[in-house]
Amino acid sequence: VLIHYLGDPELTYLLESSIGSEAYIFTGLAMILIFLSFFGVFRSWKGVFIPFVNMLLVIIWTMGTIGYYGEPISILSATIPVILVIGGVEYVIHVYHYLREQRSRGFGFERALEHALEHSFSTLTIGTLTQFIGTFSLITFAIRPMQHFGIFSGIGAIYNLLAVFLVLPALYKLLDRPLEKIQTGVAHGITEARHIAKHTMQIVPGAMPVTQTLHGGISGAVKGFPAGVR
Repeated sequence: VLIHYLGDPELTYLLESSIGSEAYIFTGLAMILIFLSFFGVFRSWKGVFIPFVNMLLVIIWTMGTIGYYGEPISILSATIPVILVIGGVEYVIHVYHYLREQRSRGFGFERALEHALEHSFSTLTIGTLTQFIGTFSLITFAIRPMQHFGIFSGIGAIYNLLAVFLVLPALYKLLDRPLEKIQTGVAHGITEARHIAKHTMQIVPGAMPVTQTLHGGISGAVKGFPAGVR
């Protein structure tokens, strides 16, 4: 005899049991698409890594907040990570692109960050508050999962704004032109060595042939660096 269970309890059980796996699939698919879009826009590993980590932290913070308050993952709350990715990716792209543009114009990181804050902070804050108020309006519903969806979606929007203006600049500063810093340090060392070679030529006349050779080699090495780091 084949027995089939029917009714609301059975449907609720089937839906809740499939929420976890489907949430992972949808969130993973969204992150992969965002990853590819970052690479297509910025064409650099840093342009992919920094925004991707920023979005990942926002999802972790939001879902961690849900777990901290002991709220179960419902059909609606399982879609929050996808909504955060879709709603927050333009913030990440906007701020990162502006920082990158200002740095390419020759501004230091501090000045580039000041320009980014002056240019974007008020606009993105207003947009976040609008999203926060809109999602929090769902608490007027009598359905508890709908209320939770509105509350934690609004909290996620706040997390996204904080991450864009705190985490993203910190990651950018941490990874800001490490190769150029190495070249600058080596170039400064070579310059000091060339100065020592000149000084030795003046003090010890017998060492002139050796120091002239050393000085010529150092000068040739310096020419291999960009003009901005000599």
